[in-house]
Amino acid sequence: MFFVLFSLALSFEQSKYRTCSDSKFCQRNRNVNKQNWTINENSIKNSGNKFEALINDGRFRNDLKLTISFLSCGSARIRVEPTKKENFHRFDLSKEKTVINQNELNSLNEYTMKKTSKSVILTSNQNNFHSIEINFSPFFITLTDKSGTKRMTINADDTAIFETNRNIDSDPELFEHVTFDYQDDVIPNGPTAVSMNVDFHSNGVKLTGLPSHSFMSNELPLTQNSEPLRLFNTDTTKYDVNSTTSMHGSVPFIFGYSNSGFDAAYWNNPSDTLIDIYDNFNNNQNSQQKGSIGKSVRFISEGGLIDLFVFTSSQPAEISNSFTKITGRPQLVPEFALGFHQSRWGYYSDDVIEDVSHTLDEHLIPHDSIWLNVDSLDNRKILTFENDAFPSPSKLFGKFAQSKRYIIEYLMPQIKGNNDFPLFDEAEKNQFLVKHHLGATYFANGYPGKTAWIDFFNEKAQRWWESCISSQFLNIDHNVFINLDMNQPSVYEDYEMTFPRTLKVQTTLNNHQYEIEIREVHNLYGHLSAYSTFNGLLKRDSKNLKRPFILSKSFFAGTQKYAVVSQGDNQASWRHLAASLSMVLSYGIAGQVYNGADVGGYFDHKLDGQLLSRWYQVGAWTYPFFRSHTHRLSQSREILTLNDEQFDVAREAIVDRYKLLPYWYTLSRHSNLTGEPIIRPVWWEFPTSIESTETSDTVMLGSSLLISPFLDVNQTEKTLNLPPQSKWYNYQTLQEVQKLVQIDLNGGRTPVFIRGGSIIPTKNKIRRSSELMKKDSFSLTVAVDENGKASGDLYVDDGKTINFMKSEYIHKLFEFDGTKLSSSNFDQDGKNDNFSSDFETKIQQIRIVGLNKKPTKILDRKGNNINFTIQNGIVEIYEVDANLKNDLEITFLF
Repeated sequence: MFFVLFSLALSFEQSKYRTCSDSKFCQRNRNVNKQNWTINENSIKNSGNKFEALINDGRFRNDLKLTISFLSCGSARIRVEPTKKENFHRFDLSKEKTVINQNELNSLNEYTMKKTSKSVILTSNQNNFHSIEINFSPFFITLTDKSGTKRMTINADDTAIFETNRNIDSDPELFEHVTFDYQDDVIPNGPTAVSMNVDFHSNGVKLTGLPSHSFMSNELPLTQNSEPLRLFNTDTTKYDVNSTTSMHGSVPFIFGYSNSGFDAAYWNNPSDTLIDIYDNFNNNQNSQQKGSIGKSVRFISEGGLIDLFVFTSSQPAEISNSFTKITGRPQLVPEFALGFHQSRWGYYSDDVIEDVSHTLDEHLIPHDSIWLNVDSLDNRKILTFENDAFPSPSKLFGKFAQSKRYIIEYLMPQIKGNNDFPLFDEAEKNQFLVKHHLGATYFANGYPGKTAWIDFFNEKAQRWWESCISSQFLNIDHNVFINLDMNQPSVYEDYEMTFPRTLKVQTTLNNHQYEIEIREVHNLYGHLSAYSTFNGLLKRDSKNLKRPFILSKSFFAGTQKYAVVSQGDNQASWRHLAASLSMVLSYGIAGQVYNGADVGGYFDHKLDGQLLSRWYQVGAWTYPFFRSHTHRLSQSREILTLNDEQFDVAREAIVDRYKLLPYWYTLSRHSNLTGEPIIRPVWWEFPTSIESTETSDTVMLGSSLLISPFLDVNQTEKTLNLPPQSKWYNYQTLQEVQKLVQIDLNGGRTPVFIRGGSIIPTKNKIRRSSELMKKDSFSLTVAVDENGKASGDLYVDDGKTINFMKSEYIHKLFEFDGTKLSSSNFDQDGKNDNFSSDFETKIQQIRIVGLNKKPTKILDRKGNNINFTIQNGIVEIYEVDANLKNDLEITFLF
């Protein structure tokens, strides 16, 4: 049976997944005529921070409630919902606290209202959108920024759709069953789809975001002559590159960038969603913006509400800040999460696990974890271990704990449906399992064989799962965390490899429990499983306060609070390598800042060494989550399979990753505070030079390092145009380079450049794992700008616990003004003596590059001479001996 199931999941088959023409809700709502929506002027209510009115749907003679508000976080919110009671419970995602920060929804800006004969204008001096104009007939909304520039229009072509209380007698075709792949999809609630257009007005605007899709370019494609982009979490193993097909994760957040500013839209809807992107607003002959140069985006969802959050700013970081205020800040992952992870489906015993780690040590490859897979389970039962292969899991975990490393255990929300499995018996007895539409527990083929799935929409089931997680790990070392797989959810059936839409789950609202169809909430399943697993680990570690670490296969907006996310089951190809870099960017812009592809590709048996060596380079420099992983039937992706030169290049990249961990971890803290992506497009840092910085093979690691890997098998060199606004230095040689730089392949080593004006913290001593480097001294590289100045910061805490939330950390700002290098507290919070009193790690080395003059003396705070050398323009102080927690002051005399 297993090999039959495996063959089903081995390769991507487009025919197993719906297109728009296979989904009637998409087919009928993709290209529509005017709907004649109008505002009932007599219904307008204005509270000073919330605008309400009734929309009359002229075609179907329904009234809909419109609510508009300016949020204090900088966003504007447009919401449309039914006024009449429906025959089912329509899911309201805005009330789901794991996705939406409820405090942000209630923190509103005041505005003034001006009414004219044709519209109402809401004006706020506190929001990035200065005004929102609501046109009465036809209904559309225009949003203008503080400069008076029109940024976005909502429903410009009067084609919005809200299917509610449709009549089967007058519109019987709307109630017809949908048959796909021999499966009959009944629609007991009738049609429930919603749709709306969002127009981006910036001249030449480009769009990105909407993970998960595997495009090789950061810019999303136009879809007027193709399938729309689909967001529907499912099991798309061996996925194609440049496909609009749905994948394993969904964030309905789209981001527009242009030389004239940045705009974004978040479509707050968890049901099957398709998105069309059109150029020049010419998608509809009735468009009121016809002839404009911009983009039009049409969201079409099978259910839910129209709940739209829109953003604008002159700085992209302001939008990521606002978006993650609404959906939650990315977690601050444990420090080891940023190291190198070794994984393979095929590590089938504890002896193999130990041997893999030992062999990496022999070849001086630092690594922080080894990952278990389904091999470790006893007869495919979750939260168990196979007795012969893993006779003493706690002994294995203890050995890794002594080495300051971690074991990542395999977990999936699939329960083997056997009555002799206590976990299944307990879940079924308490009705914690997803149900068939007829009421019985839903069973289907999963990895365990006959499988049932946990109902994570049921809050009681969530608590039960948390107790299962915490109790399973109570008596083992706390260096064990979780790889949460197959939570799209993955179902080994032909019906899109996931749940049928008619399944029933339980959800709670205002202390009342409702039964709803999974079609209303499908894309939330993986997110809620990650949330519940996260809480289980918190309960396990309630005494030592360890931060959870989870890799979640599936995700939605808000998952960044709970888990690192995967790019899915990729292939060993140069195209997938190139696409992975664009995916890192689109994920990060949409809040999923911790992500990465399987280094070497998960599928395909054969893999040439050149590609694998190059992939290690790309992963080490550009993947926030850096893991080598592959299928058990694929050729090993371990670094030790490479020949001498390829091995050296790959190992250098891993070593560079570990040297830079202080910088990576500092960036993680910034992301935790602001939501800003760790890996970001070059234009993110140079927002007025979009055209000159728009590339598919070059990214920024934070604000200070520009990374431009070789992504093409045929490349022997590349010419790189560095942004002209800054000085640039070669990361390896520290020599200044010209803005137009020619780069040789050099074995495939990734070109890296330091931005002038930066101070980069590193560590020079490489040990077996990141935790073993914790007490090693820091080095600073100071690369001055055209004015001879530089700045940067360094964040440290214990790297393990949530005590940083109690201000147990040190965060230092370093500044070089041309004659003095000093440090001070980055903020006023990191003053808790519980951490800093015992902190003894020092800054030992400082290198300064780009000085116009050679210093004659360098003095410490007390005026004592400091020894230094000058070679190739690099001023090096090699015995600084300054405790990081104390303020630094070094003076340069010329």
